[in-house]
Amino acid sequence: MAGLIAYLSSDAIDGWLYQRSRDGVLLPWPVLRIRHVERLWRLQAEQCGTSLSGELVNALTATYPKASGRDIKELMKLATRYAKAKQIALSEDVFGLCAQFRAID
Repeated sequence: MAGLIAYLSSDAIDGWLYQRSRDGVLLPWPVLRIRHVERLWRLQAEQCGTSLSGELVNALTATYPKASGRDIKELMKLATRYAKAKQIALSEDVFGLCAQFRAID
């Protein structure tokens, strides 16, 4: 695909993007490997000023196997804000509730 795009003019690319944006196409995010996903959950937790237990990381990785890096980041932000506002600990239930609002499977 990258080689194909190199041979297209900018007008052709802009026209394709315009057509696709009118159709409401979702751009795919790459699915990461399990070890990268586990690391990403931990890193995002650190960025949000919290930590996750190994069990919770394993559960989140198993529950959301197709989550992209962006999904993980946004879900972590929402879950930590929710847990802080409700003064509860992060748990699978908190992430499950927040995942409904982010439309993450």
